[in-house]
Amino acid sequence: MKFQRLMISGYGGLKDVKLELKDGLNIIYGPNESGKSTIQAFIKAMLFSQRRGKSSLPSDKERFRPWYGGTYGGALDYELDDSRGFRVWRDFNTGEVKVFDSALNDVTDAFSHSRGMGPLFAEEHLGVDFDLFTRTCFVQQLGVRPGVDGGKALIEKLANILETGSERSSYARAKEILEKTLLDEVGTERTTEKPLNKVQESIKRLESEKSNLENRLRRVMELEISLKECRERECKLGKGKEFAFPLTGENQVEDIAAQAFNPQGLKYQLEQKMRELEEIDSAIPAGTAIFDDEVAESLTSIGKRISTLVRFRSILTSGCAAVVFAGAAMTVVSPKLWIAGLVSFLVGLLVFLYGRKKNAELTRLQEELSDILDTAGVHSISKYIEKKKEMSFIAEKRSLITESISLIRSQLDMESDRDLQVKINGLETEIRILTEQTSKLVTVEEELLLLQSRKNEIEELGYCIRKALESLEEAGREIKEGIEPHLSARFCEACKRLTGRYKHVRVNPEDSEIRISLQDGKVVTPPFLSDGTTDQIYLALRLTMAGLLSANREIIPLMLDEVLSQYDDERLEMAAEYIKEMSACHQVILFTCREHELYVMSQEIPRANIIRLSRLLAKEYKVPESNNKD
Repeated sequence: MKFQRLMISGYGGLKDVKLELKDGLNIIYGPNESGKSTIQAFIKAMLFSQRRGKSSLPSDKERFRPWYGGTYGGALDYELDDSRGFRVWRDFNTGEVKVFDSALNDVTDAFSHSRGMGPLFAEEHLGVDFDLFTRTCFVQQLGVRPGVDGGKALIEKLANILETGSERSSYARAKEILEKTLLDEVGTERTTEKPLNKVQESIKRLESEKSNLENRLRRVMELEISLKECRERECKLGKGKEFAFPLTGENQVEDIAAQAFNPQGLKYQLEQKMRELEEIDSAIPAGTAIFDDEVAESLTSIGKRISTLVRFRSILTSGCAAVVFAGAAMTVVSPKLWIAGLVSFLVGLLVFLYGRKKNAELTRLQEELSDILDTAGVHSISKYIEKKKEMSFIAEKRSLITESISLIRSQLDMESDRDLQVKINGLETEIRILTEQTSKLVTVEEELLLLQSRKNEIEELGYCIRKALESLEEAGREIKEGIEPHLSARFCEACKRLTGRYKHVRVNPEDSEIRISLQDGKVVTPPFLSDGTTDQIYLALRLTMAGLLSANREIIPLMLDEVLSQYDDERLEMAAEYIKEMSACHQVILFTCREHELYVMSQEIPRANIIRLSRLLAKEYKVPESNNKD
């Protein structure tokens, strides 16, 4: 990009000023308070809009409001490297902004818009945002050195641009999104209100409730046995002397009690029950332990887990293919995206490996299920449940017969209980209350199954996100380390050219710390050198970053504001020679108030475009002398 023309209708102390800029070096010369800083602020505002001030400072809109009234704004003409020309026009009073092409067609709507900045044409054309532009290509007086952590941020953004073509493709931003997703959609051990925490708390509460209900259900069964015994005793006492007769249906226990005091009837009943017991024992097959409740519960759990794993395998297979194909597609569409494609491939590989782990678990569960069914002599879970019910019915029938035999044998020894009826009433009341309370056990079990399924889904999501974070962090380290060779090679050359002596310098991509190797082998950081040398090294870093920023993409103009003000003659001449080389590929706009600096630069670069500014005491600025015939 090259700036061609500034048309300042009104901005701060400048009014109706027109500046023509050229390729190569442009020197804007003028004493302090002659409008140089205002011109710089105007350029930034035309490209990226005005900035809001900090809490203790006024905003740019208030700072640069025209001193003498009139129109507040202007226009900027620029040309891209592909020779397309554009004009941006802004009215800072109303916030209105228009972008025109070289034929003066309004193309404002062709760009993305921001609520506070309007059309983002500068970000699209330059490929950088305001922050990166001002911290690399816009070097102000005493602002050569990056901030405490500014160098690290610049290096990361440069790494993003060199590796992916966009500063927005930041692994740090992707990591932040994944970590936020992990926190919001899963949760951690330290959180209490996230999905996984809530599900675990609900499961804990329902398991406790289920345990209480099961204890009450067992109590109901114990009470029913006691009630049954009491009723049998009641029957014995009331009907003990009637003659025995064959027993049928649900009244077997009561009928037995009715024969209590008839020895012949009791003997007949005992023989009958013993024969029935022998018939049942002969009908019960060996290995009935396979049909107990614990095995049945385990079998049901295995069946549900197998169904879950089958569904998950299908989803995982589709997701793995999608990730791998997406990575391949990105690599085919743009070779610059090979890192992103590699990351996608690694994530797909991890998902594939995790799927193999789940397939192994599925195979193991299927074998375990088959062993249980073979032992039970059935071929499906439903057949197993049917056979279990049959065995349970036989076992219950045998239990009833055994109880009848015991009752027959103990009839003569049983005695009257005066409080029997009171006890029966109490048992019935307690059973009724507990039965009402345990009626919700089925609902609690269903809710527990749903919550366990939800917990498994959340844990699977958390596992995948954590694996993606590990891969992303590894890719991020590779990207940061990849910028160092590009940066160091150019940085060393720039330092050598500007200082004339220091050529072994490095920038640590982790903390952005600069290290200089002295002639005696000692390694120091810039603060150990003189202020002038330190400024030279940091200027070399900024110019190197600007050069890298423009590598294989839009070449961004360099704006240097009094960056050579502390240089002695020797350093100034070296800087002039280096800036001359930079101006061969970059448009350079140098702002200076030093006549000697202007002289040295114009001698080194005779074709430099020199613009002289002068101040009309307290009224306005204009351009009285310039190589441009304005």
